[in-house]
Amino acid sequence: IKGVLLHVLPERGQVNSLAISRDSKTLYYCGHLKDGDGFAVRAMDLASKKIVQTFPARLDNVTCLALSPDESTLAYHADEHALVQLIDLKTGKKGPSAQVCTFYPRAMKFSPDGSRLVVVNQSAQLVILDAKTMKEVAKKGIGYCDWLDITKDGLIAVSGNVGAAPDWRLYDLKGNLVHHQTQGVVLAHAGVLSPDGQRLALGGADGIVYLWSIGAKKELLAQWPAFNPRVGKDGPFPFNSLAFSRDGKT
Repeated sequence: IKGVLLHVLPERGQVNSLAISRDSKTLYYCGHLKDGDGFAVRAMDLASKKIVQTFPARLDNVTCLALSPDESTLAYHADEHALVQLIDLKTGKKGPSAQVCTFYPRAMKFSPDGSRLVVVNQSAQLVILDAKTMKEVAKKGIGYCDWLDITKDGLIAVSGNVGAAPDWRLYDLKGNLVHHQTQGVVLAHAGVLSPDGQRLALGGADGIVYLWSIGAKKELLAQWPAFNPRVGKDGPFPFNSLAFSRDGKT
């Protein structure tokens, strides 16, 4: 909070995704992380800065992971065929798994009640899985999306560009579309819900943060220029992620 650097992860490869336990004692992270002759997802004890668990991955770049609300289960991208694997964190044993597309998942998150694991993938789809069996509950085409978030009430927020029209959407945990917003929407590569689930912040490809109300009234509340977007061969990608403070004020 004071902006003081406490520790640097001892990794030479890139880190793609992080999760921290509620007690702030354990950090789970994945990416391009070597483990002997293979690759792995890691769990670090933040007090000692020691790796306390590793989970094998059959590919050289694990894109994402998710920690269940009760912190008993870790889900992660486990192989080059977009396999999502569940691990029991108490025993270290593998649970059920599911292939979520033909290439790789981009983001994943458990629902607040732990009953669903929700994934967005490289095939431009939203995939909802039963978190116990990993059976598919629903699959929806949403366009290119790098992120997802879920409200306490179980509404899934995503953004995309189906039909080349930028949008953001809300789905329930059965895959039913609850709201589809296109008016005033700019293509976004990052997004996050406020802790109370009433606001959605989107990082636009134009370098602007857009704050939307997603309660009873859906409207654009504010926008702030953040920086000039970096433009490459695939277009502008100014944001990697966004986050609210715990009290939702920042």
